[in-house]
Amino acid sequence: MINNSTQKSNTTTPWRSIGVWMAIILIVYQLFNFIRALLNPIEFASSFGVSLDADSNNAYIIVYAIRTLFIGLFGLALVVNRKWDILTLYALIAVVIPLGDALIVALNGGASGTIVRHVLTALFVLATWFMLQRWVKQFSTTS
Repeated sequence: MINNSTQKSNTTTPWRSIGVWMAIILIVYQLFNFIRALLNPIEFASSFGVSLDADSNNAYIIVYAIRTLFIGLFGLALVVNRKWDILTLYALIAVVIPLGDALIVALNGGASGTIVRHVLTALFVLATWFMLQRWVKQFSTTS
């Protein structure tokens, strides 16, 4: 027979939450994008869906890199400090970023596959929010 304290700790540990792991995947992805954008802005712009010429000013990619660094570090700080309710809100608000990225690519004549990739990223972020808020609600009712 499982006692209540064991059952309670198994359901409230963040490492058993799919939403927490989804958030960690997104955080790592943002930090990875920061490094990619910084090291090779022209190639990154192409993978983002907006081409740059070798002679172009790549300042907007550097701005993107700084944005992704902030997003990744802020998310990491929330995880390290176990601010699950704030991480949940953060995930919900973050949905606008990949949707905005899809809009930027669409308005600049980017490939439809790249636009779809940005929209799918938004859906993954929305699913992350859903899983996090579900876990946070369960956590708050069991504590």
